[in-house]
Amino acid sequence: MVAGSALPNDNQQKDELTINRQELVEIHKDLHCTLREAVEELIQPVNTQLADFMTELRETAKKRTLTQQPVSRFKKRSNDRILKEARLKGNLLYKEKKILVLLDLSAETLEKRKSLKLFSSKLYDGKIRFRWSPSSDIIVYKNGVQLLVYDTSSGKDLLKACGIQITPEEDKLLAK
Repeated sequence: MVAGSALPNDNQQKDELTINRQELVEIHKDLHCTLREAVEELIQPVNTQLADFMTELRETAKKRTLTQQPVSRFKKRSNDRILKEARLKGNLLYKEKKILVLLDLSAETLEKRKSLKLFSSKLYDGKIRFRWSPSSDIIVYKNGVQLLVYDTSSGKDLLKACGIQITPEEDKLLAK
């Protein structure tokens, strides 16, 4: 009888286990839905803020690109006249806004000017007026005579003629 009394208890435990499993599955489904809803509620304001930010960023980018584009290109004569005017006045204004005038220079011209930079900076520091020629030489007028700097040796000669000293460190840089 002891064995017979154990059987109903085992069946009761099995029934309770199956009921508990079903309850657990339902609780899990409820939690999963609740968690999904909570995440969606948290994400929704972030998505709207992100969309607003992207719209504002696009509008700002449009404004910036419109102001940075060149207004127009000019013919060679007009271009020279505008560059001369910019050089003489210093600042050009259009509708009370400052205009920056830049030259388009080739890579070779920029490289040659870079190689003669030491001489141009020495002339500038010595308050000696000079200008760049179209072939990227430095032109200096001294006592009515035109002097050209087209390489390092002519640059050294010009600086000596103007009474400007070259330091040994600068001489080593020029030797390279």
